[in-house]
Formats: sequence, structure tokens, C-alpha cells
Amino acid sequence: MLLAKHYRETPIADGSDQVVHSTDRDDEPLRMRHGSAGILGSVGGTYGMQVKFTANPGQGDDLEAILLEAAEAAGGADGCRLYIVSRSPESAETVWVTEAWTSREAHDASLKNEDAQALIQRALPLLAGAPEPSELWPVGGKGL
Repeated sequence: MLLAKHYRETPIADGSDQVVHSTDRDDEPLRMRHGSAGILGSVGGTYGMQVKFTANPGQGDDLEAILLEAAEAAGGADGCRLYIVSRSPESAETVWVTEAWTSREAHDASLKNEDAQALIQRALPLLAGAPEPSELWPVGGKGL
């Protein structure tokens, strides 16, 4: 593997099965956990989320506007590394949000913010169903 020669693996001294992977290409460690589902990891402990939102017919643009307000607010939130709002080319009512945070705790804290709660309350009536979240462990790439 081309990248293998650039990585070093060091066990974490906490009794867990985690190791820190570091690379000579990037000074930020890659935290990995080896488990039954394979290898799970994140850049420097980064927590991610990708959520698919489906708006009621004709309300995709309104939902997008609210989520862009959320993106602007997230830009000032402690721990937010990335917050992207995207539209689906296949459905005018589908809006995606991709987020990366320094930790799950930072993400969860952002949702308790009074302004975030107000945006959530504005968005809920526009939704055709429950949001479809996928929890992620970002492992690298441009923007992280």
C-alpha cells in the first residue's frame, strides 16, 4: 500500500484497543479503534454526521435557507470544523447536511444552543419525515 510507509502506529495507554496513527504527511494524529466491525477512526478525534432531510413538496428552498442559517451559526460554534449544506440533483425536496466537529460532545452542545433550537423549530414543519442521520468518523481529506 502506497500510504503505509507514511504511517506510524502507537498504542494508547488507556487500556482500550485504540492506537494513534500518525503520518509524516500531516502532523495531526489519526485515532483508530480496531473492532469487530473493522477499523473505525477519526482525524484527531473528529466526529462527523451526514443527514438527509426531505422537505414537504415545494418547501425544499425554504428548508435549504434555514439550514444555511444553521451553517452560518455553526461557523462560530466551538468545535465546528465543517458544515456543508447540499442539494440533491435528483430531488428538489432533498437537502443534505455534512458536518465535522472536534468531538461528539461539541456537536451535541451545539444542538442545545438557544439559536439552534429556534432554527430546528422553524425547520420541523417543513419536513416530510424524520431526518435520516448517519454518524461518521472523518478520517481525512481536504477541508479537515
